[in-house]
Amino acid sequence: MMKKKTIGWATGLLLVTVAALAVVSATHVDPEKKDGNPTCKDFEPEGVDWTEFKIEPVESGDYSDGTLNVTLDVDRSHFDWESNLGVSAVVVKGGPNANLYEYTPPATEDDGLHAPINPANDRPFGLSHVSFCYVEPEEPEEPKEPECPSEFDAMVLRNGDVKLTWVPGEDAPGYRIFRQVEDGPFMEIAALRGHVDEFIDDNTTAGTTYTYVITLLDEQGQVVERCARDTVTVPEEPKEPECPEDFKATALEDGSVQLSWTPDEGSEGFSLFRRESGGSFQKIADLPGNATGYTDTDTEVGVTYEYALALTDSEGRVLERCGVVEVTTIPVFPTALATVAAVGLSGLGYALVRRRK
Repeated sequence: MMKKKTIGWATGLLLVTVAALAVVSATHVDPEKKDGNPTCKDFEPEGVDWTEFKIEPVESGDYSDGTLNVTLDVDRSHFDWESNLGVSAVVVKGGPNANLYEYTPPATEDDGLHAPINPANDRPFGLSHVSFCYVEPEEPEEPKEPECPSEFDAMVLRNGDVKLTWVPGEDAPGYRIFRQVEDGPFMEIAALRGHVDEFIDDNTTAGTTYTYVITLLDEQGQVVERCARDTVTVPEEPKEPECPEDFKATALEDGSVQLSWTPDEGSEGFSLFRRESGGSFQKIADLPGNATGYTDTDTEVGVTYEYALALTDSEGRVLERCGVVEVTTIPVFPTALATVAAVGLSGLGYALVRRRK
C-alpha cells in the first residue's frame, strides 16, 4: 500500500512540474548563439525595418528611447524584461559572442535571459549590453476636417417641389437643411447623414419664395459650419420646361463630337441618343437639368452620326423629344496627310527658288 501511495505522490508531483514548465515555455524562448557583436540589423527579416534600443550597462531599472519603454530586473548574469510595445528580438551580449532571443509574434515580456555560456566554467558570461529589436508603430493619421459641400443649388421642379443639389464635401458626416419662408424664421426641414447629394422639399406652396441654407454636421450630429444658401420662388403655375432651341453638334479635330445646348429654366434632365446611318437610336447619356453639353468620344473618324436630345423628368422618364442634329466626324489621317503635303510643297518651292537663283 505504501508503495502505491509513493507512486501516486510522485506522479502528481511530476504532473505539477510539467505544467509549470509548460507555462515557462509559453512565455520564454531558447536563445541562439551568434558570433561576434551583432546588432538588430543583422537579423531583421527581408522587407522589415527593425529599430534597435541598446541598453548599456545592464542594470535593473526603467529605460526608454522615446518610443519603446523597457523595465529590466537583473539578477547577476540573468534578467527579466517587460515592455510597452511588442519586441521582435533581444540580443544579449556577453563575452566574445551574443545570444539572440527571437519572438514570433513579438512579445512584451520574457524572463531568464542571459549571455552565451562560458565553456571555462559552464556559466553565462557577464552581461555587456542588451539590444531590443522592434518595429516602430506607424503614426496615426490625423483625422481630416470635414468640408462643406460645393455647388449648392435650389431648383423648382415641374410639380412645384424644390430640388436641392450639391457636391458633397470630403469626409462630411452629414448635413442639416434649414428653410426660410418669405421673411420668416429659418426652420430645420431635414437632417441627412452620410454621402448624400440631394434633397427634395415637397412641402411648398405656389407663389411663395423660399431660402434654403445647408449646414455641415460633425460625427455627433451637431452643426459645425453654415455652408451655403440659395433662394427660389415657386411660380403660381409651375412652368413646363421647354426644349432647347440651339441644340447643335460640332465635329472636333480629334475625331470626337461636341454637343451643346442652352437648358430652359426648370429643366430636370436630358437624355442623349445616337445612331449611324440606317441604324436605330441608342441612348448614350443621361444628364442633369442644368447640363449645357456633352462630348461623345466613342466615335469613328469619317462616320456620319445623328444625335437626338430628349427632355426628361427627375426620374429620367422622357417628356419630349427635342430635336435631331447630324454631323460627320473629321478624318484624322487626311488632316495629318494634308499637313505633311503642305510641308512637302513648301520644301519643293524652296528648292525651285534656289535652283532659279
